[in-house]
Amino acid sequence: MTKRVLIERLALETRIALIDDEGPIEILHESPLVDRGPRYGSVYRGRIKGRTPNGAGAFVDLGVCDGFLPTQKNGRGYEEGAGGVFQIRREAEAGKSAIVSDEVVFASALAVVSSRRGATTLSGRATAEIAGESLRMDAEAWADGFETVVRVSALERPHALRLEIGKAVDRARVVADASEDGPPGAIIGSGDALAVAASRWAAENVDVVSANRDEESDRYSERCDRTPGSETFRVEEIDAAFEQAVALSTDLPGGARLTFEKTSALVAVDVDLGGARTMKAPALWDGVARGLRIRRLAGQIVVDLPAFIARGGKGALRAALLSAAAGDPEQLRWAEMAEGGLVILNRRSVGPSWLEAWTAPTAAAPTAGRLWSADMRALDAARALERALSSERAARFNLATAPALCDRLQKAGLEDALRARYGARFTLRSEDRFADQKEFDLVPL
Repeated sequence: MTKRVLIERLALETRIALIDDEGPIEILHESPLVDRGPRYGSVYRGRIKGRTPNGAGAFVDLGVCDGFLPTQKNGRGYEEGAGGVFQIRREAEAGKSAIVSDEVVFASALAVVSSRRGATTLSGRATAEIAGESLRMDAEAWADGFETVVRVSALERPHALRLEIGKAVDRARVVADASEDGPPGAIIGSGDALAVAASRWAAENVDVVSANRDEESDRYSERCDRTPGSETFRVEEIDAAFEQAVALSTDLPGGARLTFEKTSALVAVDVDLGGARTMKAPALWDGVARGLRIRRLAGQIVVDLPAFIARGGKGALRAALLSAAAGDPEQLRWAEMAEGGLVILNRRSVGPSWLEAWTAPTAAAPTAGRLWSADMRALDAARALERALSSERAARFNLATAPALCDRLQKAGLEDALRARYGARFTLRSEDRFADQKEFDLVPL
């Protein structure tokens, strides 16, 4: 099965998708217009603002926002006003602060490097492998004394492991040298989307990288332990992956359909067999695992299995799920199976789903009850203009937008960025004539 990475680098956003022959697997998105606050994995100097009444947590001033430190999960106590270095473990969501930890680790698909000094070890599964000990010794030299755990996925990828440990150790040094005193603020960001993608997907054996700019393909390939092939970038493919990330349902081969619904307490997955007369557990779990990962859904997940699949036995069902979820960085896990075919899963949450990050509740929506945010609608307009300028090199265009969108694009520096790359072949105008659902027009001049 061929795995491909699609990269679209534009003036105001970067969109990246991991796909294979069966469809999209995961996406990443980065834009200065979409403010999600501190990102998962970034590191901040912070100061304790206060503790919860029961002493189970503390509120931390990170400079750009507040975070919550669940102090029951570590042994260190903090007094009000104390400084420290904290890492974002879950991004802020609507009505909830970011979750932080004072244990700073840089994790990839191949290794976990802590900012503390310590030994290099192998994960529990890796110790059973024959090549494990020699690889541990190599990793110990690369880790330069920082506490490091080598994952089983690295056993056959020593060159990739060396690259990943090297990048992580560079970041760990910065954290280790950072003083806990001083004003709150960022020490290390999460990295740009391309660097994050290369690290998250280091064990995916990517065969092909396709980008709208050749330099982006080269940048990604430089972060790989082998050189992927290349092919023509097609906007339809990356658009389809991003559309799937906010869709409520996924169609499976044979006519079955999975529907995903997130509530405040859990994620419900309904299995509708439709015209499918039968379905095997591996195909079902592959659809569930993909559906959760592409949408960035996490937490407690309840799957309502068809009766004939539920009768397959807990052991076989659990094994099929773990196989389908083997490459998930957020570790989709089996929790329990209740009567009636309800299976409860857990997946680590690192932030809001893409639907929550990109939309807001409303009566009109791309999916029921939600509408694209103004920032995402502005990005749609900017993307349409830049794609037109790139594909039609001699043409000139006028982008007319609603005033609110035009203001966002101008403040973000769209005009200067596009003129630097494409010249003065466009105009950007604010017009009051647009209805809510049609907020820009792009026409050739």
